[in-house]
Amino acid sequence: MCAAVEKIVFKFIWRNKTEYIKRKTIIRCVSEGGLNALDFDTINNIFKVNWIKHCLCENNLPWFFIPNLVFKECGGLNFLLACDFKCTKLPIKLSNFHKQALNTWKLLYKHNFSPHSCIIWNNQYVLFKNKNIFWNDWFNKGLIFVTDLLNQSGDLYNYNEFVNYLGTNVSSKEYFKLIHCISPKLLYLIKNEKVYNPVIGSLPSLTVGGHSIRDKKFNNIYIRRILTKEKSSSPKAMVKWKQDYHFLGFKNLWSDINKYVIPNKVKETHFKIINRYYPCNDFISKFKEGFSPLCSFCKEENETIVHLFFSCNYTKLFWSQVSWFVFELFYKFVTITDVMVLFMDCDTGLLEMDKIIKLLILFGKYHIHKARCMSTVPNGRLFSIDLKNFYDSLTSIQNNRKALKTSKLLKRILNVLVT
Repeated sequence: MCAAVEKIVFKFIWRNKTEYIKRKTIIRCVSEGGLNALDFDTINNIFKVNWIKHCLCENNLPWFFIPNLVFKECGGLNFLLACDFKCTKLPIKLSNFHKQALNTWKLLYKHNFSPHSCIIWNNQYVLFKNKNIFWNDWFNKGLIFVTDLLNQSGDLYNYNEFVNYLGTNVSSKEYFKLIHCISPKLLYLIKNEKVYNPVIGSLPSLTVGGHSIRDKKFNNIYIRRILTKEKSSSPKAMVKWKQDYHFLGFKNLWSDINKYVIPNKVKETHFKIINRYYPCNDFISKFKEGFSPLCSFCKEENETIVHLFFSCNYTKLFWSQVSWFVFELFYKFVTITDVMVLFMDCDTGLLEMDKIIKLLILFGKYHIHKARCMSTVPNGRLFSIDLKNFYDSLTSIQNNRKALKTSKLLKRILNVLVT
């Protein structure tokens, strides 16, 4: 069901066309190069983790009576979550929902192995007949860690020494059964740690990314961020841009365009360019036989993304006009890196310059795209008219902080363009 719904969502995003970016990238948040698309498998996992959280925090409620009774056979849910378990090897019979919830917890919670805190019970590496073991009587007597079976020299207690250490009588048959369940390799590793680095073992806390599962900050947004981070992948286009232009300022590249009121078509054009799937002629000719790869403007060279938006003679002329506008304001010329991956200035004293140049480049790239679609060439005068029309539309928007901020920047740009 999740896969079917997810397929519908991504078909809508890509308008029933080819998916040029991996879904693992699209589900990332906007600041990391994605579109914050819903991943229904992740949402399903969030529900499971929330159920675990409520079962821990509200275990007195009547609808948690049966789960508490089931998990009590493994020491309780709180103890089980701290163990390095595997659902198929647990000594209890679980419903499919409980298995899914526990497997989701394993995706979220990273069990870091420590010789001092290696738990005997519900451990996927301590098996009897291919199943975990849990003896409630021994657990209640305080026997939890493998180190509890070792003396100060790191050797296993013999049966009499173990009875004296535990302070109560236990079955010798169960004792030797437990010893045989533990791997000799694991015992050897723990022995060395106990001899050379003696530390009292303690149960790991149920924290994920610095927040306890009982914490209020451990909410749906936080859980989704952690699960998405584990599942997603970074945009592949960034590797290519770094190789070509040695540009490393991608921190705010994706999210900055959402700080202003910008038409969706402008954002879409920018998104296609930085992800390197803009449908230029050279790109289309690889899939369509007989299609000319030549530039729509100069008709001389192959129309790649870089050629269309910067290297073409007609585009160069357009950017030279824009550069003069920028130079009039800030004494800076627009470079190829500014155009292709969006201008980024690290100097906090030049934030206004940063914002104005970003807006000019964003609208400039859209102007080139529009000129290509209309079979014309980019023109600085027409570009200034487009900006003026957009500014007039912004002034009609009231009580919108983004629109006010964008209109102020455009007003300063237009004052230079007009003069």
